[in-house]
Amino acid sequence: MSKQKKTAPPSRRPRRGAWPVAGVLLALVIVAFVAHAWEFQYTQDDAYISLRYARNLVRGDGLVFNPGERVEGYSNFAWTMLLSACLRAGLPPIETSRWLGVAFAVLGILSAARLGRALEGRWGVTSVGAAALLAGCSALALWSTGGLETGLFLFLVTTALERGLSPGVGERARVLAPLLFALAALTRPEGPFVFAMWFAIRAHDTWRGGPTAASGGVRTLLRDVALFAAPLVPYAAWKLWYYGDLLPNTYYAKAGTSWEYVRRGIDYALEFARAYALFGAVPLLAIWAAVRTGWKGLEIRLLAIWLGYATYIVVIGGDVLHVHRFWLAILPIGCVLVARGTGLAAARLVRGSAPATLLAALAIAVMIGTGLSRNWSFVMMRRNQEIGLVQNMAETGRWLARHFDRDATIAITTIGAISYESDLRVIDMLGLTDREIAHDPDPVPGLQDTWREIKYNAASVLRREPDAILFSTGIRPSSAAEKSLFLYESFDRDYRAYYFRSTPTRVDLQSMFRRRETAGPFDDRRRAAALSFVDDYLEGHIAKSRNHDNVEAAKLFRRSWETAPDFLWAREWEGVARFDAGDTTAVEILRDVVAKDSTLVAAWGRLGSHYLETRNLDDAERVFDQLRRLDPDDNMPWTGLAEVYRLRGDAQKGYEYARHSLEIWTASPNHLQLFAVLAASIGRFDEAQRALESSLQLQPTGPVADMGRELLRQIRAAASSRGAPGANGP
Repeated sequence: MSKQKKTAPPSRRPRRGAWPVAGVLLALVIVAFVAHAWEFQYTQDDAYISLRYARNLVRGDGLVFNPGERVEGYSNFAWTMLLSACLRAGLPPIETSRWLGVAFAVLGILSAARLGRALEGRWGVTSVGAAALLAGCSALALWSTGGLETGLFLFLVTTALERGLSPGVGERARVLAPLLFALAALTRPEGPFVFAMWFAIRAHDTWRGGPTAASGGVRTLLRDVALFAAPLVPYAAWKLWYYGDLLPNTYYAKAGTSWEYVRRGIDYALEFARAYALFGAVPLLAIWAAVRTGWKGLEIRLLAIWLGYATYIVVIGGDVLHVHRFWLAILPIGCVLVARGTGLAAARLVRGSAPATLLAALAIAVMIGTGLSRNWSFVMMRRNQEIGLVQNMAETGRWLARHFDRDATIAITTIGAISYESDLRVIDMLGLTDREIAHDPDPVPGLQDTWREIKYNAASVLRREPDAILFSTGIRPSSAAEKSLFLYESFDRDYRAYYFRSTPTRVDLQSMFRRRETAGPFDDRRRAAALSFVDDYLEGHIAKSRNHDNVEAAKLFRRSWETAPDFLWAREWEGVARFDAGDTTAVEILRDVVAKDSTLVAAWGRLGSHYLETRNLDDAERVFDQLRRLDPDDNMPWTGLAEVYRLRGDAQKGYEYARHSLEIWTASPNHLQLFAVLAASIGRFDEAQRALESSLQLQPTGPVADMGRELLRQIRAAASSRGAPGANGP
């Protein structure tokens, strides 16, 4: 008898199998995923863009970012409309967007389990294993709570593929597939691409014979196309009428085809592989599932869709956001293939259904555990960074809303939370919500940065004369969109640095570039200097603020100024760095720059400190008074004036200035101690004690804390005898 070659059986019509056990396990998996997502809950800054569109729609301003400007600066129409419905119903926007994402991710996990059931022919290792792999993915847990459309798109794509590929689905139920793909296309621009890959497989199987063949032949295929196009054709017509473009503005701002995009896409793919490929074992299991079941199996069709989408991700350069977001749309089919391959490999290695199931479960548990151990800290770090960024941007936005007129315009690169909380007109310097920058960028050859957004137009920003320009990293530029502003003489001629704290408890000082009252019309003259002056200026700020190396910072600022002698800001910061390094020659530099530009607040601040140190109280008062007029939202001039009047012996006036300083900033132990001394000097002992107790909470150890405790002892003693500590204070 001749031996026949054994092949794996093709995917069968699913049967119920061990559904009760699988149902319990799936319920546990869902609970575990919700707990996983709870640990990573946050809101991504870009989510506020959709929320701003939704809020403007509910207000009656239309589906716009800035009222009166029709620009499609979102790429998730269905999600934005869903958010607008929630806002109209009075639901809290942030929490609603977060938990809607989790709910859709849960539905996507269940759809992946159903797809696994279709591949294996029963509820078993593939269905439960795929769900468990998804639930154990920290990237999915993170992004499902981020407030974006990630969970919704994952659910629609996975469910569409399950309805469109599963052998147990009749033609009536398969009608849902093109409709779900249409909803996916309304949710993300990649939706039509996934539909095209599925339709190509369905057409191939119809003509050549395969598991997804349309029973009605060409008529059924035409029906699928019609169902997919039915909502999209009127949507496209509306977009052309309303926005004037068929593609979202974000496409023009981000898209491109070049080796640079591909290189970034490869790096993006390698990041994902390092995080979840388990040294190559995971993709091998997926390939094994496709090879083992043969060309007529659903596994190879899912693998083809996964590879097609992965190629698309690489070609477009990956995502500008961190933690593998673009991969999540195809993560469910990847997990289904891996779970399927694990089950087939286990069945090949051991005899018996129970031992093979246990071996497969152990292997999947190892994959989940390894993925969690390798990625938990990294994902949590990224999550915490984003929370800090969003909190900073939200606080800044609320501060802008309080301090700028309603019709003011601001230009920024991180537009999400700032734009939502400020509710001001915004120029997006990266072009996502700005038609002119997206369609007509003006990149500067040789101007480099590490940002993935590479389209910008500094002249367009300056020509529109925004009331303020805010950088993502404070006073120093980081993106090319920010750095390119320095190439125009109009920037530092028409704008000046302005410092503030959005909340009194902030530790770090914030900054913006505020339009001068004397600003004139924009002219497009560029500095005839090497681009290196911008990089030297940037590196100088990094050396000073991040590395605390004032000597190196002064060298870099000086080199920047020597390259571009009309760039006075570099000369100012050279003087500031020299002063902070203890260089006595700095004072002349500082005097020189404020004589040329009387709005340079950093230089004025160091001069004020110099006059205080030398007990030149008249000049110190003059300088801090000038600072108070230039920048009343920085506590420095108020603290400086409080110190001037303390040294003069006028405790009452010093107290008034110190109190105003604390209204701006309450997070400085030194300033709290100064206020305490002045308050006690005029008999306000309770206020003085509270200020000192706050300073000790902020800094419980060290010389400043020791001084605070001694002052507290003196003030308590003075309060009991109704006296006062020495007027000289700390």
